[in-house]
Amino acid sequence: MDTTIKISVIMPIYNGEKYLHQAIDSMLSQTFKDFELIAINDGSSDQSVEILKSYNDPRIVIINNTRNQGLIRTLNIGINNAHGKYVARLDQDDIALPKRLEVQYNFLENHPKIDLVGSWTECIDTTGKILKISRNPADPVIIRYELLFNNVMFHSSIFFRTDVIKKNGGYDERDPIAVHSEDYEMYSRPGKELRCANIPEVLFKLRLHGESIVGNPTSQITVHKNSLNVAYRNISQYIPLPHSDFETIKDILIIKKPNQTISCVNFSTALRTLRSVTREFIKKNNLSAPDSEKVLAQYRGRKWMLWKHYIIGKYHKVIKINYPQRQK
Repeated sequence: MDTTIKISVIMPIYNGEKYLHQAIDSMLSQTFKDFELIAINDGSSDQSVEILKSYNDPRIVIINNTRNQGLIRTLNIGINNAHGKYVARLDQDDIALPKRLEVQYNFLENHPKIDLVGSWTECIDTTGKILKISRNPADPVIIRYELLFNNVMFHSSIFFRTDVIKKNGGYDERDPIAVHSEDYEMYSRPGKELRCANIPEVLFKLRLHGESIVGNPTSQITVHKNSLNVAYRNISQYIPLPHSDFETIKDILIIKKPNQTISCVNFSTALRTLRSVTREFIKKNNLSAPDSEKVLAQYRGRKWMLWKHYIIGKYHKVIKINYPQRQK
């Protein structure tokens, strides 16, 4: 590995001409200068290649796939060509704030036990207008617990140790559940779980629009399905849970969606499942007393939230429940 380069930024590109200039410019404007930007053109048919070639910056490395390989394969091509000690991700339509690389580089340098770090994000629309600020948990123990149920890391914000990801096999190109959930699958892969953290600071802007995986209704069907499949796999490593049982409780346990058709029996099963998997998570990970209490506080907050959604869905009543504050 060429240790003269500290960071390799991986940017997969497929017909990204609309926002590509903004994404590239946001990287070239970073306060941290010692990086390479690996831009992988995955068979684009628009002006993406011309936009890449218009930059005269030696830090930009262009890789052209001979044909469209898909996102997961393209990400692995980027990782295999990375020379940096660390890899940062950025999508073709997102924007990195100026200090993103500097802050994340310093964080991993000062936290050798963390494999991967993300951040909070501003969600923006096609014009750059801020829609909301999304704040995922920061504490590594809480993140690992939450990854049992859902993805709490923004893929385009992640910054990780290159050698760790390569050792773990990168993104899974073979397992169907990784399609459109490749990041969630990688973070929480049984036996190879990554030690993740989030910096409680907005370091990038996530653009929501109909052409992205996040915003496209068609791709969202696959995202939804495979995210549930990953969650089921994660929970099943701690407790025996037949898939048929998971299907009856997933709406309340994972989605937390008010639904008047959920029976009292299924709701009770969801609560028991949550309690059992929490208990086994604490036990099998040999958590210290302070870390156990963090997880139990998160469990209580999740339990009360399930009650809230269940009552709203079942009885069409909006109630106010003072559940424990989420760990940061």
